Amino acid sequence: MEKMCIQMNISLDSLNPEKYMMITRTNGFKKVMDTIKNAEGIFDSVKVNVVVMKNVNDMEIGDFIEMTKDRNLSVRFIEFMPFGGNKFTLNKFFSYKDMWARVQERFGDKIYRLVDTPNDTTKAFRIRGYKGEFGFITSMTEHFCSTCNRVRVTADGNLKVCLHGNSEVSLRDVMRSGASNEELSETISKAVKRKKKQHAG
Repeated sequence: MEKMCIQMNISLDSLNPEKYMMITRTNGFKKVMDTIKNAEGIFDSVKVNVVVMKNVNDMEIGDFIEMTKDRNLSVRFIEFMPFGGNKFTLNKFFSYKDMWARVQERFGDKIYRLVDTPNDTTKAFRIRGYKGEFGFITSMTEHFCSTCNRVRVTADGNLKVCLHGNSEVSLRDVMRSGASNEELSETISKAVKRKKKQHAG
């Protein structure tokens, strides 16, 4: 049977069970770790997304990178950014440059840059001798929205042209109204053209 999904994204903001519970307000740490392990045997690519917050989990950056030593994982460090309901505050903001300083301090000249594709949202790196890779999503300090070609459809049929934006277009309602394929395509095209040039911009 042909594979329909080739990659999986999993959020994990701490490697400490107690801290994980504090951040997520759930007791799901073991379940997430087991899911990552199981996914490695199923998907070609497993991406672990880490939202880095100052004085919360910024000190774990090096430990997350160590996960890539013997495992084909892609750990992605994401700048903390404002979006609906996350109680954004600059006191928790930890920039890409701050993250990079932490990585250099721990791994030094063992770090090397990987080649990004034109529409990548991640600046990708690897530690020499390590199997996996890591990268940075710099949504706040180094905008990439103008080259991002990602769109998402939610489970209830809404189109999002930005994962962290609040704006959605209901494709479900358009389809239920009896719209033709051409009209549906036009709806999607208009939504993409309204995409902002930078996050929260």
